[in-house]
Amino acid sequence: MQEKDVIMEALLSSNDEKNIIHNALIRFLESDFFFGPHCHQNVELCLMLKGECDIIVNGEVVTVHENEFMVLFPNCIHSFRVKHDKTANFLQMHFRSESFLNMDPKTYKQVKFLFYMATESKAYMKAKYSDEIFSCVKRIVYEINEDKQINNIALANLYIYELILLLSRDIQNSFNSVLKVDHPITAAAVEYINNNIEAKISLSDVAKNCNVSKRYLTEIFKKHINVTVNEYINITKIKKAIEYIYDSDESLTDIAYRLNFGSVQYFSAVFKKYAGVAPREFKNLNSRQV
Repeated sequence: MQEKDVIMEALLSSNDEKNIIHNALIRFLESDFFFGPHCHQNVELCLMLKGECDIIVNGEVVTVHENEFMVLFPNCIHSFRVKHDKTANFLQMHFRSESFLNMDPKTYKQVKFLFYMATESKAYMKAKYSDEIFSCVKRIVYEINEDKQINNIALANLYIYELILLLSRDIQNSFNSVLKVDHPITAAAVEYINNNIEAKISLSDVAKNCNVSKRYLTEIFKKHINVTVNEYINITKIKKAIEYIYDSDESLTDIAYRLNFGSVQYFSAVFKKYAGVAPREFKNLNSRQV
């Protein structure tokens, strides 16, 4: 009973520090827009109202059309691109995945969306959105941006739970795996980088391990992963840094040198480029009680 009271108190609180939602807004992207690649710990949802947008996820180009939505799970590498003859008008939202970690295993079994979010075994889901999902996301956007309304944060948090239940009804066929690499040399390069992420890795090191030239590796890696080798190395290091921030008491300086960034300043610059905020700000944000 006491545990249920604590959960209900957190849900009904209007304290900003207990807000599950990072942001929720309406966005309009002009033609030829491009942003990325980057990754973050939050779950991201894009619900396309009009037009279309390419979202490049771990090297795979996925086009989100009008009346479709896409959910990006934590720590997947993604970019946004609008074609030269298109525009995109959509609802976008980020919410904190850590709010749903460490739950009872029975809950994950019953609510599949939570299972895939917690395990990070899937990169994204995309499907047509229902009237119920559209209504729920609209209400979240409204409450988050109406800060003069009483209990707006509490209501928005409750709507996130509603959204998760709606998304969990029939989602199995909408999921995609974290990273599919069909080309053997590209797959070997990815495996080498992932297995040696704490080392000081260069393009030359990866090419040598794969027994190919730097030029050839650069061409095929970009073709299959949609980012350069060096970008993938940095993004993977930042994903690992995020894990260390969450799972250890190491200082940011120790994490920077553990991942062989060379200097704290360079680590901070790379972290901000791909995570969107400086590492200290990220650590402070995620040390709050949600």
